[in-house]
Amino acid sequence: MNQDIDFLIDLMCKIREKETNQRLWEQWLTLYPNMDEKSFVPFEKFKKQALEEKPKEVKKSDDAIIQDAESILRVKKPKKK
Repeated sequence: MNQDIDFLIDLMCKIREKETNQRLWEQWLTLYPNMDEKSFVPFEKFKKQALEEKPKEVKKSDDAIIQDAESILRVKKPKKK
């Protein structure tokens, strides 16, 4: 039973990998016609860059966002003459 589950999980991972590769290939193909000698990126490099883990966004609290907005508004307010 566990072997069946492990097999199914492995199969699903491979399917997901194939689908991801296909989507990336299609995306690269849309960029390819606009590439020249200087801007050309091989598919494998494009794929590696696309799959790199991106730094996680730091989430701010609502209060911090409001404080940021208020400070921007203070800077943007026209000065009285």
